[in-house]
Amino acid sequence: MTRAIKPGDVVVRVPLSACLSVETALQSTVLTALPEVVRRTLRTDDLLALLLWAETRAGDASPWSPHLAAQPAHVPSVLYWTADEVAKLAGSNLAVLAQRVLAQVQDDYDELVRVLRTHWPDALPTSDKDSHAFTLDQYRRALSLIWVRTLSFRRRNVGSACPHSGCFGLW
Repeated sequence: MTRAIKPGDVVVRVPLSACLSVETALQSTVLTALPEVVRRTLRTDDLLALLLWAETRAGDASPWSPHLAAQPAHVPSVLYWTADEVAKLAGSNLAVLAQRVLAQVQDDYDELVRVLRTHWPDALPTSDKDSHAFTLDQYRRALSLIWVRTLSFRRRNVGSACPHSGCFGLW
């Protein structure tokens, strides 16, 4: 039996512990070596990107492994556009926005790596030759998953991302 969903109807309940959130990131065993002051001062997207990278790196040992394995290797996004692709849009607002987003993501990645190298140097391989490296591509992938495949919400003034919320067809 089906019926229309009315305002106030509960459609799904997801325990906060089943969400990738600042709270779960701060409790993650793979991020415990990161100094507390750094973990608590990173922006939500950067902390979640770092969590996704670290949990992916942990493989089957990660409690998030089933969720991470279900994610696409690539999510189409402006984050992957080349300079030539952006140039084809010259004169449009989209080209300006793409340039800004790409520059901001590069700056954010550079700053995040600087902070992490200062406070967590042994745990942060960044060489493209290291398959577990935290590269700009890893950061872009994490951000694209966060921005496109999660549902952000605030509870108790804490930002969270609900895994698999893409299946709700919100787009």
